Amino acid sequence: IGDMLFLAKAEHGLVAPGTGEVPLRGLCQRLVEYYGILAENLSLELRGDEVGVQGDQLMLERAIGNLLVNAIHHTPSGGQIVLTIAREAERAAITVSNSGPPIPPDALGRIFDRFVRLNHDSEGSGLGLAITRSIVRAHRGTIAVRTGERTTEFVIRIPLQVAQ
Repeated sequence: IGDMLFLAKAEHGLVAPGTGEVPLRGLCQRLVEYYGILAENLSLELRGDEVGVQGDQLMLERAIGNLLVNAIHHTPSGGQIVLTIAREAERAAITVSNSGPPIPPDALGRIFDRFVRLNHDSEGSGLGLAITRSIVRAHRGTIAVRTGERTTEFVIRIPLQVAQ
């Protein structure tokens, strides 16, 4: 219910992220350590240097955490998940890539919609990627997905500074 309420508020522009300084490397390091417990028999690695953005730390933790949980659930045993932070001109890029089966082409166009679940055996509600997209949009950013034969990659791009 809380997730649905969050999405409804986000769709109506009622989600306003904070504007504090968020050091992404530290945030991502904590997430890698936390979700590393779930990543049994997987390699979970953090790459990149410190990049700071202005935004809401809890919202960004939730968005990146959602991507990590999805990667863990969709990566077969022995696979690899890499979380990368980079600076691209006036934006921060946060990439979560994982080895494993590709996302089916018919699902790519709706993967960020509510209630879309690629693995119906999982316990998820199908709201994680919709929430992630809402958080990214609230930060005036974008999110994209690329999938290949053996890799899936989600990339969040967020402006370094908030609008004045």
